[in-house]
Amino acid sequence: MKSCPKCAQEFEDFASDCPDCEVPLAAPGAAAAASGSAMFLMADAMAATVAREALMDAEVAFLPRSIPGTPLTQFLFDPADTDRAHEVLRAQRSLRAGTGGEGVPTYAFQEPEADGADAVWSTIPALPRDPGEAVVVLAEALRRGAPAVRATAAARLAAAGRPGLDALLAALTEFLDQNKDAAVFAVARELRERSIDPSALQSVIDVARSATAPLERRLLALHALGRFELPKLARPLIELIDDPSPEIREAADETLCCLTDEDLGFDPHLASDERRAFVPKWDAVLRRLGA
Repeated sequence: MKSCPKCAQEFEDFASDCPDCEVPLAAPGAAAAASGSAMFLMADAMAATVAREALMDAEVAFLPRSIPGTPLTQFLFDPADTDRAHEVLRAQRSLRAGTGGEGVPTYAFQEPEADGADAVWSTIPALPRDPGEAVVVLAEALRRGAPAVRATAAARLAAAGRPGLDALLAALTEFLDQNKDAAVFAVARELRERSIDPSALQSVIDVARSATAPLERRLLALHALGRFELPKLARPLIELIDDPSPEIREAADETLCCLTDEDLGFDPHLASDERRAFVPKWDAVLRRLGA
C-alpha cells in the first residue's frame, strides 16, 4: 500500500496521487524512511516527476515533500537506500545530478535539444489577439519551452477550447515518438482534466499495441494511458497481458489497474495459458464498468 504524505490515507500500490490533497503518494515503506532519513533535492517540478516515476518503478522507498513558495521538492530516503536511489536517478537521461547547499545531492530536469537547432524558450511571449494565432504560439512554447514554460503552455492550451486540446493531442504524439517522458506526462496531466474522448488517444494506443515499435516507446505509451483513468481505454490493451515481452505484460497490467481501479493479481511471469485466463476476467471487469 501507498500513503498520502499529507492526510495519511492509504491507496493501492498502482495509485499515483491523492485525489483529496492532489500530492504524489509515498512509495511503500516511505513512512519508515522519514525518520532519520537521507535527503535528495529535486530542483524543479519536472525533475520531481521523473524521479518519482523512476523510483517507484525500481521499488525504492521514498517520501516527497514540497517546499512551499519554491519549485523544490525534498525526497527522503532510508540511508540504506541512498546508493540504490542514486543509481536509479543517475540512469535517467532527463535528470542532471549536482550538489546543492550543505552538500545535498540535487537533481534537475534536462532535455537535450537536437543538434542545438531549437532554442529553448525561457518565457511565453505575449499572445496575439486572434485565438487561432494564440494557440499556435502556445503550441510552439509547448514544444520548445523550458520545463516550467512547457507546463504553463500545456495548462493554457487545455483552457483554450477544442483548438488547444487538438494542439495538446498532436504534441502528445510527437513527444511520444521522441521518447520525451516528462513532456508526455505534462501533456497527459492537462488532458486528463478535460473531457477527452478515448478515441482521441488512438495513436497512443496504437504505439502501445505495436509489435514493431521500440520497447521504450511502448512502455511510455502505456504509462501515459494509465494517467487518464478512462475505463474505455482499457479494452484494446487487455491482449497485451500476453505480449511476448514481460516488461510490456507488467506495464499493461499496471495500466489496466489504473484505468479501472481494479487489481486482479496478475503475474506477468505466468505461463501463456495462465496469462490468457486473465483476458475474460478483465473483460468481465470492463462489462461491469460499462466500458
